[in-house]
Amino acid sequence: MNRPTIFEMYRGDTFGYTVSFTTPDETAVVKEGEEVPEVPYMLQTGDTVKFGVKVRERDTEYVLYSETVVGEPTSDVEFSFAPEDTAQVKPGEYIFEMELTCDDGATVITVFQYKLFVRGDIIHD
Repeated sequence: MNRPTIFEMYRGDTFGYTVSFTTPDETAVVKEGEEVPEVPYMLQTGDTVKFGVKVRERDTEYVLYSETVVGEPTSDVEFSFAPEDTAQVKPGEYIFEMELTCDDGATVITVFQYKLFVRGDIIHD
């Protein structure tokens, strides 16, 4: 998955991102030193994708949180927060994580964990 490692949003704006799940192509023939190409990873019906934003990892409360249960097989998941959701977020640096829980409930995978910078909104401040 190619994605930025630092995200930025403005308080009071819509904030969203689409994640395309991939996995190494185990059938690919590659030469030494070459990267193994990736192919789409299909999420299955009933898989749950969670997205959470916190000030610190150890915090128990989320600043923003979204959970999506996959309705039909797909390799893409979109999360989005409305302006009224992001309006309460104070400018500053946060940590956010996306996690996949497979339909079996026994398989949990942290997809990524990165920084989120929230900027103040001049017009609404």
